[in-house]
Amino acid sequence: MHFVIPLINFFGLEIAYLIYPPVIYGAGLVVIGLIIFFILRNKAGDSPHTFALMFSAILLIITHYVFLVFLENAFVAHGFIAFTSLILLALLESIHERPYRELSPSESNYALQNIIGYCNLAVFYFLSVDLFYLDLQTNQKFLLFLVIFTLGSVLLSYSALDIFNLINWRAASFISIMTLALGEMFWAAKLLPVSVYSQGAFTTLFYYATLGLSRHYLLFGREELTRKVVSRYLIISLSGFFLIIATSRWS
Repeated sequence: MHFVIPLINFFGLEIAYLIYPPVIYGAGLVVIGLIIFFILRNKAGDSPHTFALMFSAILLIITHYVFLVFLENAFVAHGFIAFTSLILLALLESIHERPYRELSPSESNYALQNIIGYCNLAVFYFLSVDLFYLDLQTNQKFLLFLVIFTLGSVLLSYSALDIFNLINWRAASFISIMTLALGEMFWAAKLLPVSVYSQGAFTTLFYYATLGLSRHYLLFGREELTRKVVSRYLIISLSGFFLIIATSRWS
């Protein structure tokens, strides 16, 4: 079944893009329903991470469906459909028991943690670009998009920390602080005279750094949050910032 759902997602989006756009609503509902059933069947009763997995998977569907609506180039749109369907396949494959029957529980969980991490980064980027674009193209107040962004940030941060068994009062305080910082970054990125894709990239890099440092602190403690660890996240994030600044069209 974990192979069937991405195929339904792929062909549903292709039909919606090429033939009949309203199909996208039915395809989305079917895929989300199948994902919920799949996760409950594979994880209910033996995993504390059921809700975290659902949040990541459902947000992946919603955000990349909205993202597709904005794509005007046909080649890019078809490539995006294939790419996101592969992300969905990797996520469902990691949830499925079969690939890890020969691995220890810790090894299989580590693989799932990595895939959830990468998936959440992609979802966060899609979410940011979606909201920046909707703010640009609609007459809705920016506060509405900020609230949606905040909710999405909380769910993705919860998912990213829960998969490492880090949900407790300390994690809740970190999520609260991160959410405030991300909201400020989201607002600041909106003011930049660059494309919505660059704005989304700025916000996602900030999310990557804050989440990575927070997760490392919660996992290993203050003693292990060394200068080397901090430098690694800062170098990656700042390199991304400068690359976007150098390649973006400023207006």
